[in-house]
Amino acid sequence: MTDHDEIEITNPEAILKPENISKLLVEKYIPPQQVYLYTEDLEMYFLRTIRNKM
Repeated sequence: MTDHDEIEITNPEAILKPENISKLLVEKYIPPQQVYLYTEDLEMYFLRTIRNKM
């Protein structure tokens, strides 16, 4: 869980098939309100990393 009551999944297989994650959550009676697929490149990672250290 993140600070915003979000589930963060970083498994590459899950990122390729987010519909499987949604299906599993529904089967466990935890239907997602929204699903975001977020990827970042090296520049975005760098900016996020230095921003969090300030």
